[in-house]
Amino acid sequence: MGVGQFSEERIAQRHFSFYPDRRLEMRHATWIAQAREHWKEHLPKMYARLEKTGKLEQALTEAAEATSNGIRALTTQGATWQEAWEQVRETYLFPPEEPEQKPRMRKTQGYLAHRELMMGLSRIGMPDDDD
Repeated sequence: MGVGQFSEERIAQRHFSFYPDRRLEMRHATWIAQAREHWKEHLPKMYARLEKTGKLEQALTEAAEATSNGIRALTTQGATWQEAWEQVRETYLFPPEEPEQKPRMRKTQGYLAHRELMMGLSRIGMPDDDD
């Protein structure tokens, strides 16, 4: 960065230092939009449940506020804003993907009969085919 040049973040910091509430609102709005996309793609069950119950916007807003509070707590303990952001963002805004559930195997009549046969064989001590 040359003399007289400012990064976009530095310009935003100067502009919004006069309007801290507006700066926080804009940051939260950005985080909420990013989290919405992340949740929709990576947490589809949670997203659908929250949307169905009408609590999606509330949950997104609370995630942004919790992120902001976490960053504030870490920066007061000496972390840089970037360090705090990297530590906190995945806790509230960008949690890991939902684990994929294995499809449940339908227990067909053939499966149940086979299982019953194998249990019966094990009870009477019949040798396996491999023996």
